Amino acid sequence: MTDYNELDKKIVKEVTPFLYNGGKGKRIPIRELIKRRNEERGGRKPINSKESQSRKKANGEKMGDGQNNDHMYRHICWDIDERGSVGETILHLCLLNATSTHADLAKRLTRLFPNLINDIYHSEEYYGENVLHMAIVNEDAAMVKFLLDKGVDYHQRCCGNFFCPDDQKDSRTDNWDHETVDVCLKTNYEGYTYWGEYPLAFAASVEQEESVRILCAKGANPNLQDSNGNTVMHILVIQNKLKMFLLLFSLGARLDIRNRQGLSPLSLAAKLAKKEMYEHIINLERQQYWEYGDITCAGYPLKEIDTISETGEINTNSTLSLIVYGVSMDLIRQFSLSPSPSLSFSLSLAFSRSRCLPFSLSLSDKVEHLFMMDGIIFSLLEEKWRTFARYRFYRRFFFFTLYFIIFASAFALRPGADPRLGGNVTELIEDVKCKKKIYIENEPRNKCYLLYPYTNYDYIRLPLEVLSVIGAGIYLFAASKEVYHQGLRIFLVTLRGAPAKAMFLMSCVLVLMMIPGRITCNYNYEDIIGVMAILCTAPYFLFFCRGFRIVGPFVVMVYSMIKGDLLRFFVIYSIFVIGFSQAMYILFNGLCKYMFSNPAESLVGLFIVSLGTFAEFYNDLNVTKHPTIAKAIFTTYMVLVSLLLINMLIAMMGNTYQLVASQQMEWFRQWANIVLIIEQSVTTQERIEQQKQYTQSLADGRRVLSIRCHKDKLTQVKSANDDDDDDD
Repeated sequence: MTDYNELDKKIVKEVTPFLYNGGKGKRIPIRELIKRRNEERGGRKPINSKESQSRKKANGEKMGDGQNNDHMYRHICWDIDERGSVGETILHLCLLNATSTHADLAKRLTRLFPNLINDIYHSEEYYGENVLHMAIVNEDAAMVKFLLDKGVDYHQRCCGNFFCPDDQKDSRTDNWDHETVDVCLKTNYEGYTYWGEYPLAFAASVEQEESVRILCAKGANPNLQDSNGNTVMHILVIQNKLKMFLLLFSLGARLDIRNRQGLSPLSLAAKLAKKEMYEHIINLERQQYWEYGDITCAGYPLKEIDTISETGEINTNSTLSLIVYGVSMDLIRQFSLSPSPSLSFSLSLAFSRSRCLPFSLSLSDKVEHLFMMDGIIFSLLEEKWRTFARYRFYRRFFFFTLYFIIFASAFALRPGADPRLGGNVTELIEDVKCKKKIYIENEPRNKCYLLYPYTNYDYIRLPLEVLSVIGAGIYLFAASKEVYHQGLRIFLVTLRGAPAKAMFLMSCVLVLMMIPGRITCNYNYEDIIGVMAILCTAPYFLFFCRGFRIVGPFVVMVYSMIKGDLLRFFVIYSIFVIGFSQAMYILFNGLCKYMFSNPAESLVGLFIVSLGTFAEFYNDLNVTKHPTIAKAIFTTYMVLVSLLLINMLIAMMGNTYQLVASQQMEWFRQWANIVLIIEQSVTTQERIEQQKQYTQSLADGRRVLSIRCHKDKLTQVKSANDDDDDDD
């Protein structure tokens, strides 16, 4: 047996001067620790002094010692003024070096100074980390058991900057009321060492099964929440650790706890497109009714899955919403992201590092969601379509087609001018700078000629215009009902997901705006508003085309090209056109009757030239003062724009076409989007009644969707695991 007397004497002599009260420790106000941490951060951000009850609840247990429930003080053994550069003690250094010699030394220190075991790092970078965290990361189960036997705090929270999600590092602020830091709500949870703050979450994240079992046996609570409201189950979904997830579930971890973004482990898996994890959670929560051969009948609880909540409200954090839209709905609430029907196929993700700014996400970045639209999601959407969405969709399509025919016919029969019009047009051209003045003398005899029928066509036009106004008013009234029943934020999100519908509602507003022009006989105002209205009406057909498989994929391609390829092209194209057009204007300055003699017309002229109509313009270059320079500029423009940029646009659009066509499930997502938009347009009571048509009620009042299907490999694996457990 090793004699440690001499070593113990040396330790006591050398270490005691650095301890409070000879190793008994001292109660230090957490305000002192918070102040030091904030100063280390540079003191750039003020320390908050108020905390909401929801924030306290989301943080779970306190960070301080467990005695007397006094979370405003921390019992500290090692003098905080005698720490290392990052707030470490000698015991931390022993675990940091992680050799057998240092492990023995750590055990001697713990026996001699038992209060030292719960000292934590005090620096901003590693704040809250104790020796238990370090032993777990070292994968030293023996040391973990030793520390637990010695009374280490197994609910200590490690909330240092090093263990924070990457996109929350710049949002960290302090609060006088609690020892943990405050972080912004919006995050993607990505970080190399975001392991959930608690030792149990650390052990699960690094897949230390023995440590996990030891911690749970000692009483570690797997349902405590970190600064983001995540439990260890949320962390395992983020880390995609399926084996540890199933282990913690068997040890009593709950699946119904929501984090600060309102996401349960199931909805978080849907948001992050963790398909395998998502399917396992679904199978853990389902209730199997019977099994015959390879046919299984099971009921799936819809509380976390369906977009219709128990109260009939739209559940924006449901797995169905997250999978269909492919983005986090809590970010959509802040209008930082939108479920657009367009699909760009860049697999890049740009994270904002500024405080509480949402990260940028393209829908294609969640193309993995397309592969999650099977099983329960596919069955649920089919049931929604069959029970109520299909009828409403075709009814809407019929009434809009009727409205469009009436609206377009009214415009087609609209007279271009008063039939009794008189007068002529005189054009006066000034020689200075080629400015043109046009005097129009053809004023109508009666400015209210649109109000009265003069021809047989007018007798048809006027009733059609009345019907158009009534139809526009009905559509706007229906939209106001949607706002009332689902809220303005969700309504705006819906419009951002259906731009054609947004344009149509704008056209309805424009139709009503035409009424003051008709009443005041301001026919010029009415003409301008009318043109804008008819242009915004026709694209609504694209919304309905998305619901048909034969044309739906092409609508998706059009949206993708407009939002992606054309947007990028016109940004670069406009730079060339503006620059070259002003150069051509200077060359033609002083020459009348030419396209490039006016700055604004020069822009239009170069646009026409880029379309290939340039033969007559090329001859005009000879009349300039510098024809050689003019031809050189013209040739350079044609090479850069007509040959390079336009052909690049064609190549980009061809690539987008191929990518959209290769995603066979993309049309299904667009169809699913239509189903959800129709669902959001009905009242809460109607949603509840419709949900009852495709679900069954359990004894406890929960609604489930019953599905009969062939037993897949996932179910077989689960059944095999259950059989093994029974045999044990």
